Amino acid sequence: MSDPELVVDRDADRTLRIGRPPAAPAGHCLVCLAGVDLLVDPTDPEGPPFLTVWEPTVAEPALIELLGERSAQDALGLGPAERTVVVARRGELADGVTRVAVLRWLGAASPDPIAEEVWRVETALAVLAVDEVMAPELVEQARQDLLASGPAVARWSAQARDRGAAGPWADLVREAVPAALAEADLDDPDGAVAADLRHEDELAPVAGEETAFRVPDDLSVLADRALPLAVHAGAPTAGRRTASVDWRQVPRGLLDPGEDTVEWAVVGNSLQVSARAAAAANPGGRLAFRAYERGNPLPVARGLLRLDGGTWVGEATLLADTPRADPAALEIDVADADRARRPRLGRAARRARAERWAARGVTALRLGASGGARGALEESVRLYRALAGEAPQARRGEARATAVLRATLAAEGRARMAEAVGRAWLSPQLPVDDDDVAVPDLDTPGWSRTVTEHLLLSGAGTLP
Repeated sequence: MSDPELVVDRDADRTLRIGRPPAAPAGHCLVCLAGVDLLVDPTDPEGPPFLTVWEPTVAEPALIELLGERSAQDALGLGPAERTVVVARRGELADGVTRVAVLRWLGAASPDPIAEEVWRVETALAVLAVDEVMAPELVEQARQDLLASGPAVARWSAQARDRGAAGPWADLVREAVPAALAEADLDDPDGAVAADLRHEDELAPVAGEETAFRVPDDLSVLADRALPLAVHAGAPTAGRRTASVDWRQVPRGLLDPGEDTVEWAVVGNSLQVSARAAAAANPGGRLAFRAYERGNPLPVARGLLRLDGGTWVGEATLLADTPRADPAALEIDVADADRARRPRLGRAARRARAERWAARGVTALRLGASGGARGALEESVRLYRALAGEAPQARRGEARATAVLRATLAAEGRARMAEAVGRAWLSPQLPVDDDDVAVPDLDTPGWSRTVTEHLLLSGAGTLP
């Protein structure tokens, strides 16, 4: 692949914007580097970067890694309201930054039951591996995460040593022990955690046979990638209505990550809401719901949800002037009761649904489940196509999801079908560009599995 050319603009306030925002049909990941924000598209992790430079005085090291020294200097040398074009040449740390981005995206967007502490340790180690270009607050968070996970790291090391484990999992543990020990020594060198980690560091587990990461035949450890049998959002089901959970609104592990898992009904002046719980959901979690009339940004009802068996349930009184006869006039948002964001309603909710299907496809493809990926990506393409009439930028999402679908079909040995699917995009027209329709290379480092993903394949996120 040739080095991409990027347009660089400097605003009147001296903020630099480099490149074009990615299509990101499965959502993007924001990585905060020193003086720079980087947006990464998980469907094209090594693709052309999109950078916003807030602090030019400290941004040069990160820009050199992502653009090359000459391009970094050309970009930083722009005057107010000026524009130029640079060629991006990735440096030695660029793959490490991409790894951080992919891990952070998996933590936010994966529908699978990932092992949270393993993910946290793996992400912290990835951040510290490129700490010279990361934002100081992310480096500090990584160190705090390693310190908090010290007891778990010591336990994992003992398990790996006892089993003579090798391979990705054992490699992560061997890297984590000295890193966690360094943080424990700074915090409390005479404490029990530091002692346990020092003991493990001295014993240094001996590598044995590589731990087998078996891909189950039925891929039962994955979240369901098949099209839902439930109706789409807003369609009636025996007097009730259905909707889907916006993943970015709720903590992982409380709600089923499938579609159409929220139901509600209006009875008199009361709104009754239920949401399907995740397996082994934490009853101490705090979830809330808000109801909105279409076109009205203010809620007409809100309440808390409580866990009752396998369902979160709640009830609230509608405002006096809310239409009672037609519950289809309402939209329901389920969110973290303590940290709710502004809800995505209407068109934004439909785009979020398309993103979730793309995320299911990308995560399944990363795990080698091309069959599940294909169905999810086809659904994402369909949803983005439906949005394009009212939101032209959705064409970019459709194009990019189609490109990943083509890679999926090629991985299944269906080259002719992949070619047929791509014919409509041979001559892309704005807002779609050549980068949006480029078929991703699944053999690049950005597509290689993380240890967190390996553990999913060895048993639903549990340790091997």
